[in-house]
Amino acid sequence: MIFSFSLFRDQTLTVADQRTFAEYFGNLIPHPCVQGVPEDPDIFRTVQESGEDYSRDNFYHSDLMFLDKPPMGSALYAEEVPPYGADTEFCNMYLAYDALPDGLKKIE
Repeated sequence: MIFSFSLFRDQTLTVADQRTFAEYFGNLIPHPCVQGVPEDPDIFRTVQESGEDYSRDNFYHSDLMFLDKPPMGSALYAEEVPPYGADTEFCNMYLAYDALPDGLKKIE
């Protein structure tokens, strides 16, 4: 399986444009815990107001991995970004699993 990450700078996208882009990679999966925007229930906003020092995404997570069939990826569109920090990082969970000791791999 091949994973890739692409960055497209200086884009101006509507909610409909975001859906069209994401659908090039497959069907969108509704988020079971977060309500989508009024224009499209499958697209949601994550907002951190200026001065807030806490973000619910301020920890490692993997989007929707609790689903029986998790999505193959996520598409992110940043409308505003700070000059530094607030990074979104990615890791290869296949390599992480392969690096585990055999005994730990047997734990369910």
